[in-house]
Amino acid sequence: MPEYEHNREERIDAVIHEILSSKENAIRFMQESGLYDAEGHLAPMYR
Repeated sequence: MPEYEHNREERIDAVIHEILSSKENAIRFMQESGLYDAEGHLAPMYR
C-alpha cells in the first residue's frame, strides 16, 4: 500500500475516534451532517 494511502487511513481513523469519543461529539457530528436537527432529534427527512 502506498504511503499516502496509509496516512489517509490513519487520518480517517483519528476523525472517527474523535467523533465517537463522546456523546456530545457524536451529536454535533450528526447535526453538522444534517441527520439531526438543532435540538438533537432526527431530522424530518429521516423520520
